[in-house]
Amino acid sequence: MASFDILVIGGGVAGLTASVEAVTLGKKTALLEKLPMFGGQIANVEMVEGVDVREPGMMLAMNLMQQSMERGVETITAEVSAIASVDGKFLVGAPDGGHKAGSVIVASGGSLRSLRVPGEDKFIGRGVSQCASCDGPLFQGDDVIVVGGGDAAAQEALSLSGICKSVTMICRSGLRARSHYVERIEANKAISVMTNHVVSEILGEGGISGARVRNLENDTEPVIACTGVFPFIGSEPNSAFMADCVALENGYVVTDDRFESSVPGIFAVGGVRKGYSGQLADALLEGRSAAAAACVD
Repeated sequence: MASFDILVIGGGVAGLTASVEAVTLGKKTALLEKLPMFGGQIANVEMVEGVDVREPGMMLAMNLMQQSMERGVETITAEVSAIASVDGKFLVGAPDGGHKAGSVIVASGGSLRSLRVPGEDKFIGRGVSQCASCDGPLFQGDDVIVVGGGDAAAQEALSLSGICKSVTMICRSGLRARSHYVERIEANKAISVMTNHVVSEILGEGGISGARVRNLENDTEPVIACTGVFPFIGSEPNSAFMADCVALENGYVVTDDRFESSVPGIFAVGGVRKGYSGQLADALLEGRSAAAAACVD
């Protein structure tokens, strides 16, 4: 069983940043990621815009991964099943037999929420998608729907507007995205926004033909013709493997201002942490800060 000073769980932006910082500070560091491709959700974003950053999400992920490898971080493809404290060390369970570490930084992020409406499961991968950069070209010249009003939904709508005939955004309330996204959406003739609506059913036989939406003000249910539905209504934390280990609140890891959990030596950053802003700059900052704190402990 391999042993490390710092073990980072999750290969997204926060996890990659934490691993680079830890190994730079002289710690033997490993990064566990359950998927063969690192980068997390940011890898699916067509254009990342943040503090001193404006580049395709895949490029940002690749650059961080390259830094990690060049600095000597050991990368392991495995899904974590549990974390336990054994003889002053943490045992991180995985199908490959597990690993030991002096400190653990959890950066497992979150999984995009599904709509949980009739017809969604039927068309996953056949019209229902959560990656415009991956699947957008399949809807060239079509009418599509983007569900959600935050930054992620806004980015996907803007991306799809350059490919599709029309993009209709379905928002439970108003647009909650940052102002520069809202301004671009309002100026884009290919995008229309329906506020105070939710998707109640996805319709079609061999493929998607439309979506039934419910007006939250008058309870009417018009049908919007479309061939694709892109849900971006937030995410749920990937924290099930920590349910019996650290304090959670609604599935999110509760941390202090050092990003340390209720268990000394276990830190949490990014989308799995209660209070994370969802901003790229904060993912980078949290990763570096948690690694620095873990290296001191």
